[in-house]
Amino acid sequence: QIPLVSIGVPVYNGNSKKNLFSIDISESLKSILNQSYTNIEVIISDNASTDGTSEIIKNLCKNDSRVKYFRQSKVITSVENFRFVFNKSRGKYFKWNCHDDCISDNFIEKNLQFLENNSEFVFSSSPCFFDYDFNEKKNNLEFNFDLDTFNRIKYFHKISSFCHSMFYGLIRKKSLDETTDFSKNYWAMDWIIVLELLLEGKFKTIDNGYIVIGSAGASTNKMYSSNLEYKKKRIYNFLPFYELNLIIIDRIFKSKKISYFKKIFLSYLSLKLNISYFRKKLKNKFKKA
Repeated sequence: QIPLVSIGVPVYNGNSKKNLFSIDISESLKSILNQSYTNIEVIISDNASTDGTSEIIKNLCKNDSRVKYFRQSKVITSVENFRFVFNKSRGKYFKWNCHDDCISDNFIEKNLQFLENNSEFVFSSSPCFFDYDFNEKKNNLEFNFDLDTFNRIKYFHKISSFCHSMFYGLIRKKSLDETTDFSKNYWAMDWIIVLELLLEGKFKTIDNGYIVIGSAGASTNKMYSSNLEYKKKRIYNFLPFYELNLIIIDRIFKSKKISYFKKIFLSYLSLKLNISYFRKKLKNKFKKA
């Protein structure tokens, strides 16, 4: 049986180009609908957009039965919108696709083929470019997590700032079902999900296709930053990655594939993210001064 692949598209004001290189909702959807692998469902959640996004989606997708379009009656948080499209999905595999991201026409076909043939890999993606690098095909991001559990988590902490292609890769839906309730608006929720997936299995950047990530994503959106739950608790003033630390350290110590002393080391790496955050924040403050 040919597997169904679900692609979730959370969108808020997707008709607006935030910079010279931005991809809009029209370009993004065309890259999805033109996939060489056709057994897909596309779940779009319009987060009460005010810029004509709704009309663009309806006109572009009106004759495609694979598309399921939902419009939120009022603005919800970005994380809630990501959860919404996932909850509506029915496929064996799932992929998030932001409205300012696009993928090559063979992205689903090639990543699906890899995952179907490699059961130890939980998710995969193609070489990744940020929108401002794509035209020149430079600075592509590729990661290989064909490693044991300990080294996968260790390696992630070296490349965490560039893990976008991992989160927006093709993922086994049953593995996502077992991750933390990501309707919670925790800081670095994408990192939490990627780390939980890496604790379960491997990740691979395959040689075929590409993914282009918009450089003006959700974390730079004022609506997103103003609604983060971490701002409501004082502890986040000292430990911005508090929830990530709690969730991931707990999962690390429950793992039977990592020795006790290695668990201690990985917990240290997790806690160290807080120091790195404040160090970077302080560095940026001096730059502006």
